[in-house]
Amino acid sequence: MKNNYYEFKVLSADLPLKSDKKDDIIQWIYDIHIVEWYTTYLLKKTMENEEVQDKIQEIYLMICEVPQKRWNELYSQGRFAISGYVTGIIHQQLISKTSKIYKKYGKYNETFQTKDDIFWATYDEENKI
Repeated sequence: MKNNYYEFKVLSADLPLKSDKKDDIIQWIYDIHIVEWYTTYLLKKTMENEEVQDKIQEIYLMICEVPQKRWNELYSQGRFAISGYVTGIIHQQLISKTSKIYKKYGKYNETFQTKDDIFWATYDEENKI
């Protein structure tokens, strides 16, 4: 797949994984750019977007909360099991209407829709007394 919203490729096949330690796995996830790549791909926005940056931080927090036992199980299955698990977290969090990220950002954005300058200029013109 090609992602026009992120400049780097996912390097899961290129970078070796040092060990099954949680810190090493999280560092590997960071180094292969999978969270940034897949998040920008699903949201269809670049890394410059504040919403994208916030959601990526939330996803990294969730990854850091995964217990060591789960990382051990995934490590024994190989790098692609780890990257598949991470993309599953990302997909579920960004697509589901019941996810933690949706409840924090999506619901808020639906309730409090932001208006741009064009909207306010049109509003002012239409409501002049």
